[in-house]
This record gives sequence, C-alpha cells and structure tokens, in this order.
Amino acid sequence: MPVEDPESWEPPQVEAGVELDGEQVYFDTNAEAAEHPFYSIGGLSISADGSLLAYTEDTSGDEHYTLRLRSLTTGENLAEQVDSVHGGGLLEPTGQRVYYMVADAAWRPYRLYQHTVGTAAEEDRLLLEIGDEQLWTGFGLSADKKELVIVSGNSEYNATRTLDVSDPSAEPRLLVPETRRLLHSAEPIELDGERRIVLVHSAEGPNNSVSLTTAEELEAQIGAETFSPGRPLLSHEDTVKVDEHLIVTASQVLVTARVDTVESVFLLPLDTIRQVRDGGAPVAPSSLDSPQFEEELYTLSLAAAEYEAPIFRVVYTSWLTPPRIYDIAHDDVAAPALRRQTPVHDVDLDAYRTSRVWATAEDGTQVPVTVIHHRDVTADGTNPLLVYGYGSYEISMNPVFGIARLSLLDRGIVFAIAHIRGGGELGRAWYEAGKKLAKTNTFTDFIAATDHLVAQGWGAADRVAALGGSAYGLLMGAVANMAPEKYRAIVAQVPFVDNLTTILDPNLPLSALEWEEWGNPIEDAAVYELMKSYAPMRTSVTLHIRRSRPSPRCTTPASSMWSYQVGAGPARASAGSGAHRLQM
Repeated sequence: MPVEDPESWEPPQVEAGVELDGEQVYFDTNAEAAEHPFYSIGGLSISADGSLLAYTEDTSGDEHYTLRLRSLTTGENLAEQVDSVHGGGLLEPTGQRVYYMVADAAWRPYRLYQHTVGTAAEEDRLLLEIGDEQLWTGFGLSADKKELVIVSGNSEYNATRTLDVSDPSAEPRLLVPETRRLLHSAEPIELDGERRIVLVHSAEGPNNSVSLTTAEELEAQIGAETFSPGRPLLSHEDTVKVDEHLIVTASQVLVTARVDTVESVFLLPLDTIRQVRDGGAPVAPSSLDSPQFEEELYTLSLAAAEYEAPIFRVVYTSWLTPPRIYDIAHDDVAAPALRRQTPVHDVDLDAYRTSRVWATAEDGTQVPVTVIHHRDVTADGTNPLLVYGYGSYEISMNPVFGIARLSLLDRGIVFAIAHIRGGGELGRAWYEAGKKLAKTNTFTDFIAATDHLVAQGWGAADRVAALGGSAYGLLMGAVANMAPEKYRAIVAQVPFVDNLTTILDPNLPLSALEWEEWGNPIEDAAVYELMKSYAPMRTSVTLHIRRSRPSPRCTTPASSMWSYQVGAGPARASAGSGAHRLQM
C-alpha cells in the first residue's frame, strides 16, 4: 500500500522569480546547450538514492547521442562515456548499471547493452540483438523497478522479454515470441507476495483483453502450437479499445481505454485481480470506474503514476478546454484536485461550440466527424469550412485545445475533424479498415465527410478547404487527385506524397517498418498496384519528347516520338522501336 498520505504529495506553490525552499538544480539544460551550436537531451535517469544521473546528449543534430554519468553529490561528470547511443539510457535503482540501445544503419534500435558504472564502454555487455528489420526494440523498468521489460515489435505484433536488474549476470528472458504474431504487453505485478504478469493481448479480439498469468506459464508455452494468455481478467468488448500499456501501482492498476472515440482512464482494483486469481469471472472494461467530467467529448490521459504514491496525475483537455492537470487520490477518484490550468487570456471560451455528426461512407460505414464553430455561426449553407483529419498508424484525433484554431472560429470558419478509418477512434478494427489493401477507405471517408458537412449546411460547397500534414499530407494529395472540384484550397504540410518510391527502397531509414502500415509493394503485386493508384506523386500529365538528333548512347531512331503518360502509376512510355520508362 502507499507509504505516505496524499497531503505529503501536495505540490509546492511556484512563483516567478522566487526560489523554493530546498530547491536544487542538478541539470541546467540552458547552461549545457550554451557550449554547443546544437543541443538536445535524449533522456535523463536518476538512481534511487538520488546520487547519480545518467543522461544522453546530442550536440550535432544527427540523433547520435552520447551517454554520460554525473555525480549529483559533486556535480561532476564521471570519466566514462558511451558514444552513438540511440535515445536515452536507463539506470537500474542501485545506480550500478545503465542500459541503452544502439541503432543499425536504417536507424532501427536493435541492440541492447548493459554498461557497468566505473568501467570503459568497450567492456559493455551485449544483452540482446534483434535481427528482424521489421521489429523496433524499446525497454523500460517495471512499475516496482525490479525488472527491465524489453519489447521488440511493430504495429501488428511484438515480442516481450524481461531482465532481472538486480543480477548483473542476468540474461533476457523471453515470455512471448514474435512468432505468435500477437500484439500484447506484459507488466509484472507483486500480488500478496507472488510475482505475476498482467497481460494485455489481442488473442481474443482486436480491441484487446487482459489476463492474469505468470512468467513461468508464458515461458513454458513458447514452442507450443496453441497459446493460453492465462486467467481472463478483463473481457474483450467490441465497443471498448483497451490500450496495450497499463500502469501498475501499489493501490490498483490504471487502464487507458477508448469508448466511442473518447479516451479515458479506468480503474482496476487489486481486489478484482485477486478474485480472478482465485477463480472468479472476468469483468468488462466498460464496467470499471473512471473519473467523470461534464463535457461529452474530451481526452483524459495519464501524466504520472508513481508505484507507491497515494495519488495519480492526469491531464484533461477538450476541443474548447485548455489542458488541466489533476491529482486524483486512489481512494477518492470522485474528487480530482485541480493543480494547474493552461491560461488563455482575452478569450471568451463560452463563445464556441462543438458537436458530433456522422457521415455515411461509400460502403455505408458511419464515420464520426467533429464540428467546431463560433456560437453565432449556424448551419445555413453559407459558411467557409476547413476539414482536417489524419487516418493512419491507428493515431486518433483526440479532443485537444488549440489556440490558433480560435482565430479561424472568430472569423466565421467552421473547423471540422473527420475521424476517418486508418485512425484508432473506434477501436482496432477502425484502424485495420484503413490500412494496407483497405487504405483507400481513408480517402473516400474524408470525401464523404466533406460531402456530409456541405449537405448539412455546415459549409458552402464553393468555400471548402482541406488541411493535413505528414501521412495526412498523403491523404491531401490523394484527395486532390480524386475530388479536386470539392475543395477551393488544400494545404499539405510536410506531406508524405512519394510513398511508393520510398517504401520500395528498404535501405532508406524506417522504410521496412512502413510495410506494416501500407503493405510491402516489393513482394506483393496487389499492394504495389494499389499504392500506385493513389500515390500523389504520380501526377496526370503527358510528356511528348521528340529527339531531333540521337545522342551517342541512344539506340532509338531519331525520327521516333516518345510519348510518356504519367498517370496513376509509374510513367509509361511507347516508341516505334520499343518501350522506355521515365522515372518521376
């Protein structure tokens, strides 16, 4: 149980320019950065007794970090350092060892090392190497800081290993291999003196279930044909997507889940886990308690949950509510304590409205759309309309406050967010219905959302604009080719529009990892043809090139006409004596 009362966790009152009693600066990033033309911190990790800091820094901008160790007693760095680290390092609680990753040539973290404090980098021990180019490896400490949890995976499946950080000679222990093709996460938990695993997994459905098992039970079935995830703890629900990453505390387990597009935090009591351990029936995720708020559309996310703390911290925000930080006592979730709210000056937030509408896609699927507008704006068919969305990587367009958006609303513009397939707003199935060979659903959903908004009067047909960036920039390019007549303006920010060419080159950083999202056009002809059909860089132009005089290396007759049609696919060429391909 928690060792201290909530009152002892009361944060100090901070005033600008006033030092806090007992405050000590142990790392001044501005001072460190002053010595370099570029400076970025990869991560900070402190030993349990507060005497040693491990940090990584990049002073060139190439994302190759140097791992350094600093005594917080003297303020001086230790003599040793490790170069070319990927991201941050992690100290185990005693501060005797630090763990870090190294990336391969494609910038994929694939090697896990153990560095013993007081030794040279050349003596570091390689703990794990993942050769599969489609797996990205990361790690972190278990909630009670007794084990390292190592995950190698992608958006479709992963493998989990654990490592006893108290044993300097320990080897990683495989619990669930990638050959299971299972999306899951394993979190160690100490329950009445027994070590167990809370396993979130997709074995019983795409929205995830939660089971109670042990490391020994998982380890024993690695080579078995069938897989048993253990005793069912939280059952699978089609309407509730349980996040893979839950948080174990000494008081209860905190579960992040999404219900009808809304992300919130749900509370799984230890007594419920005990009942399941002792043979009780599983419970539905939707039956768990959750902190309640007045707005219909909001985002509640975990900000911090220390294992022994009597409270956990959340961030609450919505389309029209600036971020608020609440502390919630484990034994009194009905009374969140507001710690901070982002100030927004000279704005009447009551002047704006939000609502949820549903558009019908080409195949009859209902697509949720969020509409944000000034209270003086009505659906009269005359408004300028800006449609935004994303629709890739199972990333959801959660309700989040945006100051810049208010300027648009004040000028009478309706701002709409299309929660199209390919995102995660309506669960895993929503994502899978907008990826790989189903990717075009993302584009047609967006167009359908636009049509619905215009039909409902939220926008004038000749005053519609679209906005998107990165993977959504690809959507912008596809929509511009599919329905250019529906948009007066399209803004594609840092757009991923040459998707086919980049994914065809596995030597480019991250290309192989993209196959899980778009498919592998190198090995799958159907994927290639589909990507070719919507790749925005394949613009519809015809180039007529006449060679009046052959070059020394040209074997085509000088009188031939080459006609290149660059349409929805690689450029095609025809000539009197053969075909030639023009690469665009």
